[in-house]
Amino acid sequence: MQDTANKLLNLEISLDHATDISASILLAMVCLIKYKRARDPLVILLFLISLSLMHMHVGCQQIVQEGERESLDITKPLCPNPKIIKYTRLFGVATHQIFSLALIGWIVQ
Repeated sequence: MQDTANKLLNLEISLDHATDISASILLAMVCLIKYKRARDPLVILLFLISLSLMHMHVGCQQIVQEGERESLDITKPLCPNPKIIKYTRLFGVATHQIFSLALIGWIVQ
């Protein structure tokens, strides 16, 4: 019974990650197609830096927490040293989302 529950939880988490990634890609595509400002190299560079820092933090978090979520283990190699988590925590998922919203607000104005 517990094994089935764990499998369902892992499936739910994996689907959640897949929908998050799909929504992000779709949003980026819409911005790139509809708004000329989104094609500015500086905007793309800033977005990619924020995205990279977020994934680095998630990788460090996976190492420190010993991979509580197997679906996020793919980010582990992005963490150069788990001790930097005290710095990468400033660039977590919420920070990336807020930065992305601010960037989109600037793009569409």
